[in-house]
Amino acid sequence: MGFRRVTPSAPPAPSIDHPVAPDVAGVSVSAGPVQSLLLRMAGIEPAFVTSTVDRDRYLTAAVAMLLYGVLATTGFTVFLMIATHGGFWPWVVLGALVALAVMLYDRMLLAHVPVDLTNLDDSDQPALGRTKPTSYVIRILIAILTAIVVTHPLTLKLFETEIADQLRSISTSRQGAIEQNIRGQAAENIKKYQEIVDIDQKQLNDANDRVATLRNQIREEQEGNGVGDGPGCGPQCKDLQGQLAIAENHQQSRQNELTKATNDLNAQKVTINNQAETEIENSHAHPARAPDGLLNQETALWHVLAHSKSALVRYLLITVLFLVIDVAVLLVKLSSRHSAYDMATADDARQRLVAAREIGRQTVTGSKNKRMRVLAFDDRSDARRAERQEADSQVHYQAAFYDREAERRRLADEAERAAAKNVYEHQQKMEQMAGEAAYHLYVTKLNFELRTAQARAAHEKSMQGLPWVSTFVPPQPQPNSQPPPPPRSHPPGPPPPGAKAPRPDLAPGDILGGRWQLVRLGLPKGEKATGRRTFVWQARDIRGQYPGNLVAKTTLVTDNPQDRELRARAEADMAITANTHVVSILGKADEGDLLWMVMPYYELGSLRWYMQHSSPKRPLRQVLLAADHILEALASQPRRAHADLKPANVVVESKHVVRRQGLPDFIDLKIRVIDWGVSKLWTVVTSQLDLAVTGTERWRAPEQRRNEPPDPRSDLYALGGIIYWLVTGQQAFAADGLGAEAEVEAYEKRGGVAESLDSAVPGVPRSLAVLVGELMSYEPDNRLRGTQVEKVLEKARDRIGAIYTEVTNIVKTRDEIMVGAFGGFDDTIFVPPAARLASPSTVNE
Repeated sequence: MGFRRVTPSAPPAPSIDHPVAPDVAGVSVSAGPVQSLLLRMAGIEPAFVTSTVDRDRYLTAAVAMLLYGVLATTGFTVFLMIATHGGFWPWVVLGALVALAVMLYDRMLLAHVPVDLTNLDDSDQPALGRTKPTSYVIRILIAILTAIVVTHPLTLKLFETEIADQLRSISTSRQGAIEQNIRGQAAENIKKYQEIVDIDQKQLNDANDRVATLRNQIREEQEGNGVGDGPGCGPQCKDLQGQLAIAENHQQSRQNELTKATNDLNAQKVTINNQAETEIENSHAHPARAPDGLLNQETALWHVLAHSKSALVRYLLITVLFLVIDVAVLLVKLSSRHSAYDMATADDARQRLVAAREIGRQTVTGSKNKRMRVLAFDDRSDARRAERQEADSQVHYQAAFYDREAERRRLADEAERAAAKNVYEHQQKMEQMAGEAAYHLYVTKLNFELRTAQARAAHEKSMQGLPWVSTFVPPQPQPNSQPPPPPRSHPPGPPPPGAKAPRPDLAPGDILGGRWQLVRLGLPKGEKATGRRTFVWQARDIRGQYPGNLVAKTTLVTDNPQDRELRARAEADMAITANTHVVSILGKADEGDLLWMVMPYYELGSLRWYMQHSSPKRPLRQVLLAADHILEALASQPRRAHADLKPANVVVESKHVVRRQGLPDFIDLKIRVIDWGVSKLWTVVTSQLDLAVTGTERWRAPEQRRNEPPDPRSDLYALGGIIYWLVTGQQAFAADGLGAEAEVEAYEKRGGVAESLDSAVPGVPRSLAVLVGELMSYEPDNRLRGTQVEKVLEKARDRIGAIYTEVTNIVKTRDEIMVGAFGGFDDTIFVPPAARLASPSTVNE
C-alpha cells in the first residue's frame, strides 16, 4: 500500500537501520523551487527528504523520467508515422499520451511505500512493510517493450540514408527483371505466330506430295504400266486426272494461306518488337518507385546492420542508452529501499491510520449508544401499546358478553311470541283454506286463457301476408271479467294476546350486525331500491375498515308459506362462492324475519350504465375479455345457473390499460356478476310453483319462457344476447310490449337473431358471428352441440379465447376493430298480469 503525503504531520525521526544519516536530525534537506518541482513531479514529498543522498537519487529519477518522456514521445510518433504514412500532428499527441501513461506508472512506482498494517496498537512495531516484487517485474517488462518500440523507429531515422540506398539498389535490381520480362513476353507472342506458319508449311508440303503422286500414276497409265488394260488414257486414267485437278486446286489454296501467314508473321514481328522497345524505354524513363512501408524499411535496416559493423555498434549503443534511461526509475526505487524517506513516509502513514481507527471506534461507540437509547424507547412504547390492547380487549369482551346476553333474552322473547303466533295462525288457517283454494283455481284459469290469447295473436301476426292463411280473430275477454282482489296476508282484527307484532320497516341510521349503518334508501346512480319486501340501501362501515359507499340488501320475511320462495331467494343470493368476478359479500346474517347482506358499491356502475355513459365505440378485444370474465364467474358457482343474466346484473369494478408490444393499447374492464337470487330457485320453481317464470324479458332463454328448469345453457343464451348487444349496440330482437316474447319466440323458431354479427358490424370475424348464433339457438341442445351440460361453460371460454387470439392477429396487421353504438333499452321483467297475481315472487327484485 502506497501513501502520498503533501504536508507532513511531524518531522520524521532518523532511522537507525539506514546507513545514511540525515544532515540535520529530524529536519528536511533544503531544496530550491526547481528541485522541489522535480521531486513532486516524481511523486516525492520534499518535506520527508532528510538526506542529500535521497534528494540526489530522487532528482536523478525525476530527470530520467523527463528524458524518457521526450524520447518516448519522439519514438512513438515516428513509429506511428512510418506505420500509417500519416502526418506529424495527429501522432505526436498520441505518442505523448503513451509516454505520459508510462511516466505516471513510474511516478506511482517511485512514490510507493509499503506499510505494515499489523499490530497498529504496538508503537514499537516497525512501520515499513515488506515490498512486493510484482510491481518491479511489470516495470521491467514495460521497460523492455518500450525500449524496443521506441528505439527502433529512432534507429530507422538515424540510418535513413543507408536504408534509402539499400531500397534504391532493390529498385534497380527490379528494373532489370522488368526488362527481361518484357522481352520474354514479346518472344512468346512471336512464337505463337511462327507456329501458325509452320502448320501452313506442313499442309503445303503434303499437298505437293499428293500432286506429284497423282502425276506419276497418270504417266504410268498412259505408258501402259498401270492397272489399265493397255496404253492410252482409259477410265482409270481419267479418274486419276480428276483427282489431280482437285489436288492442284488444294495445293494452290495451301500456297495462298502460307503466303498470308508469312506476311502476318513478319508484320507481327515488327509490331511486337516495337511495343517491347517502347515499354522498355518507358520503364527507363519512369523507373519503379523505391519500396517503402514499415516492413520494407525493417528489411533494409537489418541488411544494413548485417553488412556494417559501425552501424550495428551505434544501434546497440542507442538501445542500451534508452534502456538505461527507461529503467533509471526502477534502479532508483530498488536502491532507496529502507531509506530515511521510506521510513518517515511509512511511519506517518501508520500514525494516520491509528488516528483514523480511533475516530472510527468513537463513531461506532456513539452509534451503538444511540441505538441502545432507541431500543429502550421502543420497549417502553411496546409496553404502553400492550397495556392499551389489553384494556381494549377487556372492553370488547364485556361488550360481547352484554350482546350475547341481550341476544339470549331476545331469542327467549321471540320463542314466546312465536308460540302464541302459531296458536293464532292455526285458528285462522282452517278458515282461509276453502277461500284460498277457490281463488287459486280461478287465477290459474285466467293465466291459461291469457297465455293462449297471446300465443294466438303472435302466431297470427307472424303469419300475416300469406295468401293461404285466413285471418284469425282471437276471442275478446268479457268486459266485466275482473279478477278478484288478492287475499290479505292476515285477516282483519287484533292479534291474540302474546302474538308477535309485525316488524316495522328499517329506517336510515339503523345499524345491522353492530357495524353496517344504513344511510339512505337507494343508490347514488339511481339504481332500483325496492322490491317485494326487499330493499337496497346505501350503507357505510362504522368501523372504517371499508371506506366509501357500501350496498346493504335487506329482505323482510314472515312465517307465511307464501314467503318461502322469498326466503329461499335471499338465502341463495347470500350462498355464492367467492371468485374474482363474482360480487363480494362483506357481511350477512339471517335474523329470522330479516335477512341482510352487505356488498361493495362499484362506482363505475353496471355494464348497462357504463356502456351508455362512456364512449359509444370500443375495441372488440374489450368485449371478448368481458365475455370471458362473465364465463369465469358462471363457472365458479358449481351446479348453479344464474337464470337472470343481463347487463344490469353485471357491474364494472375497475378498469386498467392493457399494453402489448406491437398492438394498440385498450381498456380491460374487471367484471363482477351480481344478483344470484334466482340461481338456486329454479329447482323450487319447477317442482312447486308451476306458474313461476324466471329471468328478465328479452334476455331469458326460450326454455325459461316455457317454465322449464334453467341450466348453464340458459346462461349461455343470455351471454350470447349480451355479446350481440355489446358488438352492435342493439338487442337481438326489437319486439316490445306484452306480446313481445311470443313474437320473439316465433322469430327464433323461424331463424334465430334478426341479423348476423358480421353483417351488422363490418370487420367482425365470422367465427364470433357463428358462436353467437350457436349460443342463441332456440333449443338448448343446439347450444354448443355435442358438449356435456357440465362442460359447456368451459367449452365457451375456449371458443372465446380462440376468437380473441384471431382478433389479436388481425389487429397486428390492420387497425383496431371498433364495435358498439349504445342506446337505451328496457330491462324490465316479463310477467303477465295473471302470473303476477298468482305468484308475485317471480318479479325480479
